[in-house]
Amino acid sequence: KLSQATDDVIKVLGQPDSSDAAMGKSLMRWFSKPTGKGIDTAVNSISVFSSSNFGAKDERRKVAHIRITSPYFKTPGHVGCGSTLTFIKMQYPTLKKASARFLDKATGKTVQIYDEVKEGIAFEINEATKCTGITVHLPGKKAWEFYFVQYGSIKKEMY
Repeated sequence: KLSQATDDVIKVLGQPDSSDAAMGKSLMRWFSKPTGKGIDTAVNSISVFSSSNFGAKDERRKVAHIRITSPYFKTPGHVGCGSTLTFIKMQYPTLKKASARFLDKATGKTVQIYDEVKEGIAFEINEATKCTGITVHLPGKKAWEFYFVQYGSIKKEMY
C-alpha cells in the first residue's frame, strides 16, 4: 500500500530479488518466475520506491510508488498491462498526453509515461500504444520521480 512502511512490505512479499538504497530512498524489486502458459509467460516485476522524511517523528521509509508489469493486476476499470491507450483514456478521460518518456533498455524502444496526477496512477505506453507497466503513486504527486530513480535518464515533457 502507498505510505506503508517498507519493513511491512518485506513482511508481505519477502526479501526483494534486488534493492538499492541511498539518501533516504530505496527501490526494491521482486521478479516473477515465468509459467510458460497462460497470460503470464514473461518475467514480470513489482517495484516499490520508498523514501523517508528526515527529521520527522517517524523517519521510516514509506512506499511512495508501486510499479507492476504483469497483466495479472488490473484497475477496478479492468485496465492492465496489454490494454490499449484508447481503452485507458476511456477509463481515465483526463489523461491527455505523455508526461515523460524513457528508453526501455530491454527493447531499445521509447516508452511514453501518461500520468493521471490527480488519481495517482501512471501508464507506460509502448510504440504500439499498449500498456507495458502501471505505476501507482500518491495522488497529487507526479510519477516522473520514480522513473528517474529506476531508469536514471528520462525526458520530462511539459505538463
